[in-house]
Amino acid sequence: MNEITGDSLPQIKRRAVAFFDPDPIAGQHSGVSREYSFAQALKIFAGGELVTYYNYTLVEAAQIINDIETWMETQGWPIGQFICFHKKGQKTKFDINKSWGWIELLFYIRGVEGNFQYKVREILKRQTDNKGVVTEKYREHAFENIQDKRVLTPFKLFHLTVSFEEFARLYCAYLNR
Repeated sequence: MNEITGDSLPQIKRRAVAFFDPDPIAGQHSGVSREYSFAQALKIFAGGELVTYYNYTLVEAAQIINDIETWMETQGWPIGQFICFHKKGQKTKFDINKSWGWIELLFYIRGVEGNFQYKVREILKRQTDNKGVVTEKYREHAFENIQDKRVLTPFKLFHLTVSFEEFARLYCAYLNR
């Protein structure tokens, strides 16, 4: 995973400990490396972006990723099927899974540990006219995991599609080297 993303092995391990249960095969002193599914790798990468660029703690990032994953599953969009890979000649390429009927997911997140509120913009169609004016057709959703609304902060925009596309680009570059 660190060869794909360029993140240090300790960073990846800290995220994995925060995001997942202990690996029964790859224990601390077993000498066996932990293997991640593609969905787990996406979660670690996106969670790392929440920590690095949005200043959330690892615990907060883990909760946000878990909340997002739970919401996506209720919509019938398993996180591991967000990206589709295919071979084009000798190269591995990727696409966003268009079978769900949308092209982008933007999450507006606010709150602190234990108290998060989300707005999701599901962009269905985007067009640019000859004057450069962009028109979007979208649907918005809202969900929350809140115990105390007094701790809400301003919304931060997390562009999940861009995060996943960046990971897929790095993954394909790794496979095609």
